[in-house]
Amino acid sequence: MLVLVSFFNTGRMAVKTHCCMYLDGASGAVNFVEDHAIQGSVAYKVPPAATMPASQRAELDTALAQLPDNQAPADSEVFLVSWLSAGKWETRTYDRTHLPDPVVKVCDMLHIPKTWIQ
Repeated sequence: MLVLVSFFNTGRMAVKTHCCMYLDGASGAVNFVEDHAIQGSVAYKVPPAATMPASQRAELDTALAQLPDNQAPADSEVFLVSWLSAGKWETRTYDRTHLPDPVVKVCDMLHIPKTWIQ
């Protein structure tokens, strides 16, 4: 895995969403709905189903390197972006309701639907 974005879907703490991109550029998503279901799987494609072309990988790496410092959100608004950088995991914490533009750009590049975040 190269990138993992985790958040409470639309601020509901009972719905945990994890979106990812693998080293081969394929994306996936899983929703964990407390006391109800697991929706999707590691093979589930984030709409629209996408594999990032190698030509966009450098752009994603640049966007990740430009992510701003951590914010201090309320628990229900926690939005985590983690990525593999030089063999180590980096993680930033943001407020889902006030995502900085560089974070939105990364989400767009990973094809995370805005309706999942808002």
